[in-house]
Amino acid sequence: MKDGIRLILLKIAMLMVGASMAIFGLGSGIVIFARITEILAQMPYTKAETSAILVALGAVLIWLIALLANSSEWIVKESFKKIDNIYKQKGVN
Repeated sequence: MKDGIRLILLKIAMLMVGASMAIFGLGSGIVIFARITEILAQMPYTKAETSAILVALGAVLIWLIALLANSSEWIVKESFKKIDNIYKQKGVN
């Protein structure tokens, strides 16, 4: 029973690590976009130039957030596999 509880706690911990990575990535992307919007508002660009810069920045941030979400998903899956392998070697279901 003790090993089963450890197994569940390890999986919950790794799931929390993956979720916190994804949430941090999304939050930082929002902060970066907001700060760059403030900076661009103070610069002498036309509205068309500012809009083009923001669209390009938004596309890059979406790509980076998707990359981070995929990597955190991979980390969680691989850690689940390793945790299961460790406990299979011990003989715990």
